[in-house]
Amino acid sequence: LVGSEMCIRDSDTWSVDLPNHWQVEETDECLAMYDPNGVGAFQISSYFKEDSDVTIDDLIEFAEIDSPEKTDLPYLNGIYKKIIEDSDTFFNWWLCGANHLIYATYICSTDDEATEAEERENIIQSLRSHYA
Repeated sequence: LVGSEMCIRDSDTWSVDLPNHWQVEETDECLAMYDPNGVGAFQISSYFKEDSDVTIDDLIEFAEIDSPEKTDLPYLNGIYKKIIEDSDTFFNWWLCGANHLIYATYICSTDDEATEAEERENIIQSLRSHYA
């Protein structure tokens, strides 16, 4: 996607580059982002560790999953796990920078997994913490 087709979405603690036509909805728990004509949605929430930096072990404990993959994104690192439940696919990232933990998930129908793959990848690659 070309820069003019993207906008930066800021929360209090993180920011991400979104395609201009994507919409954002905020709840107490997370920020949801989606293409109104698309097939899936991102949800992002963030947490802070009070006494020290977040570690990979902290992420694994927080995620409560088996066999996550390590992931290194341009601005954050952490763990990743793709989970298929019934007919839905959940792409999950537990990421950290300094004492900041960001949990991002993209949810779509398993049949539509490839439809927004480029957007999904561009968005997660642009995610950055204001604290890292």
